[in-house]
Amino acid sequence: PGQKTPAQAITKPAGPGHWRDSWHSLGIADGLPDPTITDIAQDSAGALWFATFGGGVARHTGQEITVYQQGLGSNKITAVLQGRDGAMWFGAEADPAEGKGLSSLIDGVITTYSAADGLPSGYVRKIAEDINGDLWLATPVGLCRFDGQRFTLFTTADGLVNNDVFHLSINSQGGVWAATRGGLSYYDGYHFANYTTADGLQNLSIESIVLDGDDRPWVGTHNGTAH
Repeated sequence: PGQKTPAQAITKPAGPGHWRDSWHSLGIADGLPDPTITDIAQDSAGALWFATFGGGVARHTGQEITVYQQGLGSNKITAVLQGRDGAMWFGAEADPAEGKGLSSLIDGVITTYSAADGLPSGYVRKIAEDINGDLWLATPVGLCRFDGQRFTLFTTADGLVNNDVFHLSINSQGGVWAATRGGLSYYDGYHFANYTTADGLQNLSIESIVLDGDDRPWVGTHNGTAH
């Protein structure tokens, strides 16, 4: 599945940036294609990948910046992840009519997935990979799993607490935590367990989630954090 396009990137020397106190900043003058950075990932070679909201994806090696735009479903990139096979994955906010919200880059080829391939939403907010190598996507219409061939959508009909998923995280056992507009869900591969204000959360709208070294979830809400 997916539409394949040879990657046509533009590589330029990275600018020096500028220092302010102890912070070193990079901007458009230094080679970034857009000033709004929505996500950052480091690949296995040590390079940093910047998801930009309007300029595509930029890979920064320290000496050069390489910008990828052509072939992506949208240049409004919202998530970036390197899979265990080395592929780079990009979530995007794409045109709803086309739904091209997910792209991969591997071996010089960009593959973009759309509604025609079964992708349920053109807006992929976050990407994570489980212990089996499957991808999990946070979307406004539910929690989605992609096994490389097929997209499977989980919604409130399957037990998810709310379909508007903002963020997600996967624990060491492969369980998936989904942060939603209506609380927190945990999927163990068979069933959903849901947590809301009735269970002690101080706010239902959960924007982010991270797991600590003991696999305990920490969540960011509109009213502080909880764990």
